[in-house]
Amino acid sequence: MNILLIQPPRKQFLGGGIDYWEPLSLETAVSELPDHHNIVLFCPGILPNIPIEDLLSKSQFDIAAITGFGGDEAQIYEICRKIRKNSPETNIVVGGWWATIYPHAFFNPMIDFIVYGEGELTFRDLVQYLEKNKSLSEIDSVKGLYYQADNGFFHFTGKRPSPDLATLNPPRRDLFEPFRIKITAAIREKNPNFRSFYLIQTTRGCNHRCDFCSVWSLFEGKVRRKTRDQLERELNFIPNDAFIDFADDNFLMSGDWVRDIAGLLKGKNFCGNLACFARVDDIARNPKLIEALAEVGLKSVFVGFETFEDGDQVFSKNIPFNQHQEVVNILHQNGVMVIGSFIVDPGWDKEDFKRFANYLLTTKIDEISLQVLIPLPGTRLYEKTKRTIVGTRNAELGHIQSILPTRLDPKEFVKKVHVLLELCAGIEMNKKVFMGSEDSLKTLGERCLKSLE
Repeated sequence: MNILLIQPPRKQFLGGGIDYWEPLSLETAVSELPDHHNIVLFCPGILPNIPIEDLLSKSQFDIAAITGFGGDEAQIYEICRKIRKNSPETNIVVGGWWATIYPHAFFNPMIDFIVYGEGELTFRDLVQYLEKNKSLSEIDSVKGLYYQADNGFFHFTGKRPSPDLATLNPPRRDLFEPFRIKITAAIREKNPNFRSFYLIQTTRGCNHRCDFCSVWSLFEGKVRRKTRDQLERELNFIPNDAFIDFADDNFLMSGDWVRDIAGLLKGKNFCGNLACFARVDDIARNPKLIEALAEVGLKSVFVGFETFEDGDQVFSKNIPFNQHQEVVNILHQNGVMVIGSFIVDPGWDKEDFKRFANYLLTTKIDEISLQVLIPLPGTRLYEKTKRTIVGTRNAELGHIQSILPTRLDPKEFVKKVHVLLELCAGIEMNKKVFMGSEDSLKTLGERCLKSLE
C-alpha cells in the first residue's frame, strides 16, 4: 500500500525557520510494517517545504497517517481538508498522544480512523486489514482503534495491551535521513557548529504520580524499557558527533539503566551532545549520574521545577523547594545547561505574578519554559476540576490561556502571562548576548514589574 506520513510543523517554526525535529512518533508507528509497503514521509516546515497539494497531485495514497500534539488540532484539520479535497479515497488516520488522551477531538467526518494508545501494532494491523478488506465488517478485530461507521458515529474496538518493548523493531529513521542531511547542511550555513539531531526513546512511562501529568495514566502506571541490545543497535545508526535528545519522560528513573547508556556511548567513542528530561529529586539524589552523563556529552537537561515556592499541592510532586537551587548547582558544576519548566497557576493574583517574576530574575536557570496549568483528560487534576472548566483551548492563545477559572480577569491573566514570557525571553537574551549583565537584568526586571502592576 502507498502510505503517507504527516507531522505538522512545531509552533515556533510556523512563521519561518527550519524545523529540525525528528518525527519519532511516525518513525515508530510504521516500524512494524512489512517492507513491501511504499512509505512517504511529509513534514511541512521541514526541507524541502512543498505544498501537500503538489504531493497529492503526483501520487495516490491509500492511507494518510497524521500525528500531533494538543495544540495541533487546527493544523491537523487543515491537512485533512486538503487530503479530502485532493484525494477523497484516501483513508485518513490520526494518532499520537493527544488522540489517545482526548480522541473526541478528532471525531470528525473527515477522519476515518483514530489510533488509540501506543500505535505500532495497531497501525500495523489496520494497514493489514485495509490491504485485504474493502468493508469494515470485521474491523473490530483490530484492537486499539476508533473507526467511523456508516452512520457517522465513531466506534471503539477495545483497548490493546501495551506491547513488550523488547519485541519491537527500531524506529524507521531511514525515512527521515534524506531530510536530516538537507536540514543539517542548511542550518550549518548560518551555524557551522550545528550537529545533526536525533531523538531516542529508551523507556515508556513514569514511576511518579503527579496530578497534572498524563504520562503515568497513559501508560497505566507502568515503566517499560528497551533492551540493552536494542539501544546499542539504535545508537550504532547515529553518528558519533550528533546531538541526541533522549525522549524518555523521566530519563533518570533508573540509575543502573542510565549508567548502561553512558557506558554504551563511551564504548562507541561518542563525541556529540546529549539532552534529556528529568525531575528535580532524581537529580538531587543522583549527582554522580549527571557527572557520568556529562563525561559522554550531556549539555542540557529539561527540569520540571513547576513551582517557585514550597507547597505544591496542585502538582502532588512533593519535592522540597530548597532542592531547586541544589539541582541547578549540580548541573552547572558539570557544565550542563538548565532548562527549567514552570507552571502558571490560574489561581494566581497580581502579587503572585510579581513574586514569580522576582524569582525568575534571581534564579540561575539558563532557559525558562512556562505553561499555564491545564487539566489534561485522564489525569487526577482533570477529575478534580472537570466540573469547573470554563472553556476550550484557543489555538491562537495556545499554552498561555487557562480553561480553568482565573482569580484575575481572564484578559488580565493572559496579559500577565505574556509579560512573564517576555521576561523569560529577556533573561535568556541577557545571558547569551550581554553575558549576564546585572545592569541589563535590572532594567529588564523594572520594566517587567511595572507591566505586572
